[in-house]
Parts: sequence; C-alpha cells; structure tokens
Amino acid sequence: MNYVIFDLEWNCAFYGKDKHINEIIELGAVLLDENFNEIDRFSQFVHPAKTKKLNKHVKNLTHITDQDVNSAADFKTVLHEFEQFKRQSDTIYMTWSDSDLHVLSENCREFLKCESADFIEKYVDLQRYAMRFLKTESKNQVSLANAAEQLAIADDKFNLHRACDDSRLSAKILKKTYDEKQFAGFIRVLDKEYYAQLMFKPYYVTSVDDPLFEKKDFDRKCTACKRRLTKIGKIKFFNNSFSQKYYCKHCDKRFKLYVRIKKTFDSSVKNVRFTEKSASQEKV
Repeated sequence: MNYVIFDLEWNCAFYGKDKHINEIIELGAVLLDENFNEIDRFSQFVHPAKTKKLNKHVKNLTHITDQDVNSAADFKTVLHEFEQFKRQSDTIYMTWSDSDLHVLSENCREFLKCESADFIEKYVDLQRYAMRFLKTESKNQVSLANAAEQLAIADDKFNLHRACDDSRLSAKILKKTYDEKQFAGFIRVLDKEYYAQLMFKPYYVTSVDDPLFEKKDFDRKCTACKRRLTKIGKIKFFNNSFSQKYYCKHCDKRFKLYVRIKKTFDSSVKNVRFTEKSASQEKV
C-alpha cells in the first residue's frame, strides 16, 4: 500500500462572457510508504490556458510568478506525469479538504473533456479526518497551518501555499494522527456518484412551480383563535425566502410567514418562520 498526498495551487481565470475557472497552476505531492515515510516528491508548474497573467492575490499568496507558469507544461502533460508518480496500483490519494479534488475535476472537464482523473480510485479528505484529533468545537474547516499548530508541528520550514510543501506538512499531520480503524472509515471510492455529489451546488428554491415548494405550508391559522387566516396579497420571494402576509378579522391580528427551501444533493432543508406583526411593523 502506498499513499499519495497532493495539493494544488490555482488561479481564478475569467474568460469569454461571464465565464471563469479555477485554473490549476501548480501540482505538488509526496509519496509515502506503508509507514508514512516519504519516499518521493512531485512538483510541477502548469501552463495556464485561459489567461496570460496571474491575478495579484495569487502572486502575493503563493509567490508564483508569470514566468514560472508560462514556461511550464500544459495541464494534460502534468497530470499524465502525476499519474506515473505512484509506485503501486493500490494507492490511497489524499488532499487537505476536498476543494482540491473539486478543482481537479473542474480542470479535467474543461481541458480533457472527462469527469475526473480516473487513476485516483481511493481517496481520503485528510482535513475531515484530522479534525477528529483537533481541539476545536467549530464545524468550520480548519486551515493546514492551524492544524499543524494545534498538533505542535513546526511549519517554519515549509513554504505554505505552495503545493509540494503543503503536501509535506499534510503528511506530518497524517503521521501524527494516524489511527488505523478511524482512518479506514474515511476511505472513499471515487465513483460517479461521489463526483456527482462533489460537483453538486446546493441552491435555494426560487419558484412556486418547483416540486419542493408545497402550498400546504401557506395554509395558516391564527395563533390566538385558531381560525383560518385571510391571505393578504400574493406570495413574494425575497432574500432566498418566500413570504406571505395574513390577517385575522376575528382578533384583528396580522401575521407574516417566511419559508426558505434549500436543495442539497440528496435532500432538502426547509426553514419556516411564522410571526405576528404589529401595525407599525406592517407600515414599515
């Protein structure tokens, strides 16, 4: 069993009419043996196809220059060489968060007309795995540097935000946190369903004609007398929410309903808020 931890640096490239892509400009990796000892490194710049110049933020963050990438090989060539980097067929690939995997798939679709790098068959999101060992109550993503600090791993010898060094630092985190049983639970097979979920972009329902919109949510009763409320005006959509005003002629009370529906890959999340409104609030 071999392990490959890789990292990407990319440039947000705008082209055409309102089109953009996170175009890979560097690919770095480390190859580890079964004991997580480093046995090889991979580091190559990638020549961008969509833009001639890197944006200033990328240059300042990574210290990669236009000269570095302009003389590099194209994405197809670099990816092919990266495929040869592994030593065994049974290899587990890892990245610090699945954003790198997302960008890799994005570049494969744009430049190679395929869904993904099909030689990556087994995968672990090292960030999600390592967070089990970190002292944080937050569910937010933890940066590589922050994780190293919490685990007392010195990062002063690494050039952070450079692909190969980020991979090397990730390897140190893996070695320090490795637990065979827990690690096995994070191994994923990169099949079509995995990529479909990875590339899915959650969205808010915006139309009453959407199957997820349910009219029964808007049948409301007065919280005081329990009689059916009279609807005022039509359903409106604003700030990703549907809203409806109501009036109870028996209690002379006014209400407003907010319904927000978010579609995820395999489910939907509905938030409902029903509140009484004063006369002054209605005027506002």
